Amino acid sequence: MNTNLEKVPYAVFDDSKFPIIKVIFSSKEPSDKEFDEFLAQFEIYLKRQKTYLVIFDTRLSSSFPNRLIKRIAAWMRFNETKIRQYAAGAVFIINNLSIRMALKTIFLLKTPPISVHIAATEEEALAWVENILENIQTHD
Repeated sequence: MNTNLEKVPYAVFDDSKFPIIKVIFSSKEPSDKEFDEFLAQFEIYLKRQKTYLVIFDTRLSSSFPNRLIKRIAAWMRFNETKIRQYAAGAVFIINNLSIRMALKTIFLLKTPPISVHIAATEEEALAWVENILENIQTHD
């Protein structure tokens, strides 16, 4: 079956405003290959060894597959030292209860090694990111 949704990427990364990385999730459920690519992109950011912040925009998503919850928790556990070292924080824009519950489940399996914020709007997320950036710059 060839649908337009199959052509849509699971996640689009925008690092044009680095150190801010924005990840916009689509409404599609990722294949294992797509999820591997998603994690691989974060491995690239970690290998850069530069501080960054992430905005995860989940507003188009309706769910996060249960089969991937343990995988993301394990990935966070495996990369915890690097995440602590280079990720200054992450904000999730969430407007869906099932996404919020999936995130809570992930964080029950693996406490996030960085500061995390849940935002209802993009404006709230950007304000949180700007505050973190100001704190980073005053400590550099």
